[in-house]
Amino acid sequence: MMRRLIPAWIVLAIALLLPSIAAAQDVRVSGQVLDRDGKPWAGLTVVIKSDSGRSFTLKTDNNGKFSQIGLTPGVYSVTVISQANNLNYTEKHQFSSGEDNDVTINFKAILAQQSTANPEQEKKKEEAANQFKNMKAHVDAGVAALSSAEDVRKQLKAASADQKTALEGQMKTDYQTAVTELQQAEQAAAANPKDTKNHAIILSDLGVAYSNSGQYDQAVTSYQKAIELNPQQPGYYNGLSSSLANSAAAQTDPAAVTSKIADAGAACDKASALQTPP
Repeated sequence: MMRRLIPAWIVLAIALLLPSIAAAQDVRVSGQVLDRDGKPWAGLTVVIKSDSGRSFTLKTDNNGKFSQIGLTPGVYSVTVISQANNLNYTEKHQFSSGEDNDVTINFKAILAQQSTANPEQEKKKEEAANQFKNMKAHVDAGVAALSSAEDVRKQLKAASADQKTALEGQMKTDYQTAVTELQQAEQAAAANPKDTKNHAIILSDLGVAYSNSGQYDQAVTSYQKAIELNPQQPGYYNGLSSSLANSAAAQTDPAAVTSKIADAGAACDKASALQTPP
């Protein structure tokens, strides 16, 4: 039986082809992921995927680094994923054989670039942050003044006659400070119509300040506005009912007294209904 011989030129062709095939599969990629502070970001998932659909899934090490060998030259998408940080970011890269294919994904630089690319959006974010900071400062000052006034009210119960005048003056000043601060907080809250919850709370606090300083009609208005923003809060109806009753007591027109007393009763009933489980 004769052995079948392979022509020498075929053997030579195969020998020449094998190194090129190996070279085509010898693309290496090295990379690093840096966080929003420019520091190495460990434990992230990195997916390297070719346009043909072949993919490699890696993890960044303690230095935020990753590497992969055995790729073929071409265009790849490099995706960084972290469910814990709500992160899913992708870049496109061209990887070539015989070259250093280094990929650095620096989220500090990316965010800075995005800020530069969208200055108007960043300006709006900064303005919103400043508005909230301003609003919170006035709220804190107003609530502190209310707390101070209540402390003075407690002191009045045990104060001697010669101490009461000064304490009453201090309490009046505290309540007026609370009104002024909470008015400014309310104006800042009104600039952000989406934040209805905080706006309603501020209006309710302002209602307390108005009522305790004897401005009952202004207190009624504040509570009514709070209810419009959050109609399911029984405390707002209780505050409205109390303010209406106090306003009624200050009226000289019998019809106005009757009307306000009726409204106060309705507000009290609404508060009770909301507090009673269905």
